Amino acid sequence: LFRSVRISHLIGYDPADMLGKVVYHFHHPNDMSTIAGCHSNLIAKGQSASKSYRFLARNGQWMWLQTSATIAYNSRSQRAQYITCLNYVVSEEKEEKLRESREEDAALAAAAA
Repeated sequence: LFRSVRISHLIGYDPADMLGKVVYHFHHPNDMSTIAGCHSNLIAKGQSASKSYRFLARNGQWMWLQTSATIAYNSRSQRAQYITCLNYVVSEEKEEKLRESREEDAALAAAAA
């Protein structure tokens, strides 16, 4: 298992914290179907990109992430050798969209009153 120092800084877990853990335990229950679909696509097609999902950071906060995953195959045996995942933190974008949505709702409610 290799984990970038940068992602460790963002989510708060050291690589040793993740060893032996099932990654699904870190995903928000409402996002499980999204994650399972991405996992199925990865197995079937050798690559997958997720929509935004929530990941539990060490501090107990949910962070919004997107992941792009690719299986690397052994050129001789054609067997899967490892999986490379690129994780993108999109929490700030999600928070901004949520704030804009709330402002629009408040403006519509004020206009209707």
